[in-house]
Amino acid sequence: GRRLVDWIGCGSRNAIPPYWENAGKDLAQAYYRSSPDFFDDLYPVPLRDREALQRLIEETNGDDSKQFRLIRAVRVENSRMWTKYQAKAAEIEKRPLEAEREFAGRGAPRTVEALAEIEGADQTFA
Repeated sequence: GRRLVDWIGCGSRNAIPPYWENAGKDLAQAYYRSSPDFFDDLYPVPLRDREALQRLIEETNGDDSKQFRLIRAVRVENSRMWTKYQAKAAEIEKRPLEAEREFAGRGAPRTVEALAEIEGADQTFA
């Protein structure tokens, strides 16, 4: 499978996703609130992307007796949160794979499969 950083187009753990409004800022400096590269913003998700998110909710619901409707979607661009996420993801990436690891849910996560089935999702979320 592809790594998340490759899927969203970052290319490395030190990059900000290219589709973010804050792309191009220095992530190493953006952690500090006093830095001009710091950011903590919310952006409304465009209609096309909200429609894809709604389809993703429908495809991954897992309970045909329940339906969910997306009311609001925003993209959070927070340099501290992104830096912490990248650090944790890099730590997890370095862990050895455990063949005996058990998944406590109702099976493997279905989001990647569902995204592949949603028309246009590859352009929406990449």
